[in-house]
Amino acid sequence: MLFKRKNIKSVVYFLLFIMVLLSGCGKKVNLNDPNVDFTLPTADTKNDILIYDRYNQKIVSYNLKNNKISGKNDDLNYMEYGFPNIESNVYTVGHSEYNKFKIVEIDNNKKIKTLLKMKKNEGIFPLAYRDYFNMFFLKSTYDKNNKEILKEKVICRYDIKSKKLLPIVETKGLNVSYGTIIKNSLFFTIYNEKTDSYNLMKYVLGTNERVQCIKKNLISEEIYNVNDKLFISNKKTIFLLNNIKVSFPKGDLNYFYKDNLIQFKINKNSDLELDVFDINNMKNVKKVNDPIDIQIVNNWIKVYTENGISNFKE
Repeated sequence: MLFKRKNIKSVVYFLLFIMVLLSGCGKKVNLNDPNVDFTLPTADTKNDILIYDRYNQKIVSYNLKNNKISGKNDDLNYMEYGFPNIESNVYTVGHSEYNKFKIVEIDNNKKIKTLLKMKKNEGIFPLAYRDYFNMFFLKSTYDKNNKEILKEKVICRYDIKSKKLLPIVETKGLNVSYGTIIKNSLFFTIYNEKTDSYNLMKYVLGTNERVQCIKKNLISEEIYNVNDKLFISNKKTIFLLNNIKVSFPKGDLNYFYKDNLIQFKINKNSDLELDVFDINNMKNVKKVNDPIDIQIVNNWIKVYTENGISNFKE
């Protein structure tokens, strides 16, 4: 079955109808069973590959022949999160009720490999990515009622050699929201419930130094690495820390890669589009309709869309 996002309502109704028909057939699956897991799409034919639908946050199978999404997981409340970095092919998946969280990797666009399975009462979420050896995640722990235990929340680095999470104990109990890596430091925002704002924090990697608060009362959680410079944001603008004059307009999803700002956004016609800007002059160097995923392949920027694949130089 081919899934077209523009006809998603009809697809949902059809799937619900099929579920009702099948609800009385066969043995009911027990999702609390640790041996039962949710399924992710597969690349079943030579024309199928696996990519990440960034706007809808879903790993999908994509048919190279007809440029359509040919499979995805539609389970209610099943979450599939990616790093805010287009160079990463690592994701976390899990369910808001049954958990079953794990870290997975899309291998060569053809196979999903599990890097780590979490315990039944744990959740895992991408935080910041620099390379395969510097992947940082936010680990959550839940009580018997599946409520998050904030004092157990902690930032961890995934160690590719040992295949284990290495916690940064200095971050334990912080209500972390968003992060980025700049040189040898991890920057992240934490939510302040009393002021309904965010504090900007800094931790020097590979040390036992205490976490530093370097700015308070941020409006937005999102922070960015722009060519090794720290940019923060408000609702409409991304700007250099302590210098709002150096700024960029903010889209719905924002990725920085070298001198490119790549944005996903809904236009005035309620259609999804992708824009690529040269950050040196904010010239729009590429506009693509109906984008699904964007990847870096052999120094080319590759955009997968519902209308084909668009390639252009960095």
